[in-house]
Amino acid sequence: MAQMVVTAGSLMRSVLLPFILSALLIWNLPTVNHAIGNLLAMTARIQSLEASGVRVAFGDAKKLDLSLAAAKVDPTKIDDRIKVVRKLTGVHVDRLFTLDSQQVHCVFTKPDLRMSLYLTLDYELENWKLVESSFDEAALAKLRDASAGQALNIGEPRSCYRLKLTDVGYDAKTALLGIMRMGLDGGGAPSGI
Repeated sequence: MAQMVVTAGSLMRSVLLPFILSALLIWNLPTVNHAIGNLLAMTARIQSLEASGVRVAFGDAKKLDLSLAAAKVDPTKIDDRIKVVRKLTGVHVDRLFTLDSQQVHCVFTKPDLRMSLYLTLDYELENWKLVESSFDEAALAKLRDASAGQALNIGEPRSCYRLKLTDVGYDAKTALLGIMRMGLDGGGAPSGI
């Protein structure tokens, strides 16, 4: 009798518990999805970074000016570059620093949250003239051929594109790197980038 109770308890833990947890997750999926979206949105408000006693403020116009001047950016363009850099949030900076001009980005009919975020960021970066996009029809055709007959949970591919940094984007990255360097070097003016 005791063996039967132990076996029944073990069976309930191995079968019913995962089922109940899965059901709760599915039941609360909209709430979980909203919470993840809010967590990603919080990263957009990053204006400074502090780690190991080093503080880096990305919106400091004086430091941006110093960084761009040290990088020998045309003085007539520095004010415009500063305006653009000050618009950037944490997720914009992350996207700007992780862009690979060889990588193909595709738009699907049912994108997940991360894909939608990246598409929005790409649009904003292009709108601010930090990147340029170009459609890649060959990549789209290749993707459609590879996924033919398969139902993807993100839907069907609609378009594919590549991104590359513009001069403005390059200067923005240079300015941000200069600010990080100043923060790591103790806050002094950059000696040359």
